[in-house]
Amino acid sequence: EALRARLAHDRAAPAPTLVARAAALLRVVAEVEHRLPEGLRLARVAGAAPWVFSRDGLADVVEALGRAADDLARRTVLASPGEATRRLAEVAAGGPLAALTAERLADLAATASRSAALGARLEIYPRGLPADRALDLSAAVLASGLAPGEVRRRVAARYPAAEPLPDRPELDLLLAPHGLVWTPDAAAYQRPGASAPTTLATTYAPGPRFETAPSHLPRAASPEAMAARAVDEKIAHAVDRRLLRVCGVLANDAREAGFALARRVGVAPVSLDAALIAAMRRLMRDNQVDPSVVHDADREGPAGAAWPRLRALAELAAADVARVILPPTQPLVLVQPGLLARYRLEGLIDAIVAASRQRDAAAIFLVVPAHDGAGLPRINGELAVRGVLPSDALWVSREWIENRHNAAA
Repeated sequence: EALRARLAHDRAAPAPTLVARAAALLRVVAEVEHRLPEGLRLARVAGAAPWVFSRDGLADVVEALGRAADDLARRTVLASPGEATRRLAEVAAGGPLAALTAERLADLAATASRSAALGARLEIYPRGLPADRALDLSAAVLASGLAPGEVRRRVAARYPAAEPLPDRPELDLLLAPHGLVWTPDAAAYQRPGASAPTTLATTYAPGPRFETAPSHLPRAASPEAMAARAVDEKIAHAVDRRLLRVCGVLANDAREAGFALARRVGVAPVSLDAALIAAMRRLMRDNQVDPSVVHDADREGPAGAAWPRLRALAELAAADVARVILPPTQPLVLVQPGLLARYRLEGLIDAIVAASRQRDAAAIFLVVPAHDGAGLPRINGELAVRGVLPSDALWVSREWIENRHNAAA
C-alpha cells in the first residue's frame, strides 16, 4: 500500500525515477518482511537482477528452471516445444509452481536463465542465436514474395533474442539455400516456379477437416478419434526422440497428409521431386548441357541409350540435395519422392536413413503414397527404403488428417 501511495503521489516524475523509487521501496519491504512466513523475499537468481518471492522455496525452484532452460538452449538441435515443456514440468513437479501453465513455466525458466530465450512457439533457444540459424529454424514462414523487411520481421517474431538478419545482399546468400531468389522487378524474394502462370485453371479441394475444440471442452472419444489420437502420439514420439518414420498414406490422401504432418511439427514440407529437378537444372546450366537432350533421354526411359548418363546426372543432383537438407536441424517432412524410384536413387535414401541416426539430427518423416495400408511402404510401389525396420513405418490415417482426435466430444 505504501508503494502504491508513493507511486501515485509521484506519478508525474520521470519513468527512470519512478522505477528507482519502486525498487527501493520493494527492497525496504522485503528487508522488513523476510522473517514473516508469508512475507516478501528478495533473492538473486543466476547472479542476475534481484527477484521478489512471496514465500520460501520459490527461489530454488525458479533457479532450477533457469538451469534447465540453459541446458535446453545449449543443445545443437533445439528441443521441440513438447520436449521443453515436459522437461520444465519435471523440474516443477511436486513443488509450489507445479500448477503453472506451460507458457508461464517457460517464461519463468527463460527469464531465470543465464543464456536462454523463449521463442514464439515455446521454444527454448540461446540468446544471440546466429542469424543464419534463426533463418533455418523459421523456414516454415518463408513464403515466396516476401520483401527483405518482412523476412526480418517474421524471423524476429519467432526468435526475438536472435542476431538480427543482415541487409541485402548478405541476406540474399542466406535465403538462397531456402530456394528464395531476389527479384528486382518485384522487389521481393521469390521461389522460382512458385507462381508461374498457367493457361488452365486448376483447383484443389481438400477433404473435410474437423475444427479443434476449445481448451475447456472435452475431446471426442469415438473409435475414429481414438485411432487418430494414436497416430498423433506416434508423431509426437518420433519428434521428441528424433526418429525416422516412413509414413505410408493412401495415394489420394498424400498431398493433405504431407501438409498436415508439416503443420503438426511446425515446418514447411520439402518436395524431393522439386528439389531434385532444381538441382538437375543447376547442374545442366553449370555444365552447359542442352535441356532437350535430357528431356529426350527421360522420355526414352531405361531402354534408351542415354539413360545411364541421365541417371548419373540425377545421382549428382541427389548428392547436392542431401548436402542441403541433411542432417536436419529441425523436423524434416519429405514429400513427393517419386523421382527416387524413377531414377533408382538408393544413395539418397541411404543418406536419409544414415542422417536419421546422427545424434544431433531432428526427426525425419518420409511420406510415401501407397495403394494399401500395411507393412513398410515402397516408393512408387517398387523401391524399398533400405536399412529400416517394420517398426519405422507410420501409417497416416484419414481420421488423423481430418483432425478427429482434436474435435469436440
